[in-house]
Amino acid sequence: MSITGETLRSLTIICKASTLVTDPFLVHLAPNLQRLEYLYIIGCPKVTHLGIGTVASANKSGLIGIGLEGVSQSFDMSAFKATCLHNDAFRRLRAITLTVHILYMPLAEWTRDVGELLSSAPLELFSIYSTSASTWTPVLDGLWKRVVARHGQRLRRFSVHRMQISLAALEVICSQCLLLEELFIVVEQRELDDAARLFALAKKLRTLHINFPLSESSMVSLPKLMERAVSIVSVCSPTLAHIGCNTRVWQVKRTVHEDENGEKYVIPALAPQENPDIPEQFLVIRA
Repeated sequence: MSITGETLRSLTIICKASTLVTDPFLVHLAPNLQRLEYLYIIGCPKVTHLGIGTVASANKSGLIGIGLEGVSQSFDMSAFKATCLHNDAFRRLRAITLTVHILYMPLAEWTRDVGELLSSAPLELFSIYSTSASTWTPVLDGLWKRVVARHGQRLRRFSVHRMQISLAALEVICSQCLLLEELFIVVEQRELDDAARLFALAKKLRTLHINFPLSESSMVSLPKLMERAVSIVSVCSPTLAHIGCNTRVWQVKRTVHEDENGEKYVIPALAPQENPDIPEQFLVIRA
């Protein structure tokens, strides 16, 4: 690593079942990661705020993107926040992905710390998901509203998985994130009509993915899923190019028609992805 330290810009570590990646391991690497711009730690249960904080603090230019997914349940967000703020480690941060260990953390304190951690970052891409299979992770609306209040003028992606947010918070996201292009959200079927009207507030939205709570996912047939997707597209911004529901993703097609009075109107339809870079089943992340 010492050989590539001056040129290495992106580092992704995926542990899966391995426990070899630990805080001492990251502390050892940190002096050779001073030019790093992107750091993603995935499924590393032995990594805490100590190792990540050391890497972030040793960075000379500031990280641009960071992902902390499936790290130790003892990860102390308050201590990590203090370390990063002290070193202004997130002064260039544009993208972050976080996981919530709902059963092992005081959520009110955690959400406050996350808001403060990101306070000075020029954030554009915000992603968060729960490690719990339940979508009823009780994260307070204050987190979403705090993120929007601080970063809404720049946010292009707002992604929330396995966590339901209120329609009031969704309205804040769609109406105040003026550059929003990508929205990933969990919505109950009974709230779809109300949610669709809120999606329409996002005037630059290009990608929308809706997941239903797990208890509802198996109850929706594909034709019904497509029917609901088309109804949502019909009220959304004409910029919407892709829509997904659960494990399905479609490209939005629009055709112009003319009525008997010569008035033109547009009818949206769904089509398979055209030469996707990755298969459809992998376009839906953390569903």
